[in-house]
Amino acid sequence: MDETRICSHCGCVLEEDEGTELDDDLLCDDCMHSKQRMQNENIRERCAHFGSHSSVVFRDRIIL
Repeated sequence: MDETRICSHCGCVLEEDEGTELDDDLLCDDCMHSKQRMQNENIRERCAHFGSHSSVVFRDRIIL
């Protein structure tokens, strides 16, 4: 019997090979990308005090 896989954020039904598990949640690709964008924005906001010309390396990404 197949298990129904559902995105924890938006509720869409996922195929067996779709979705990413993150922090005990199962996210569809769209929600995963949205979460990554929000995390990057939060990092930029926290690092704003370094100045506008600074960059931060986070998990192999350079964030300006």
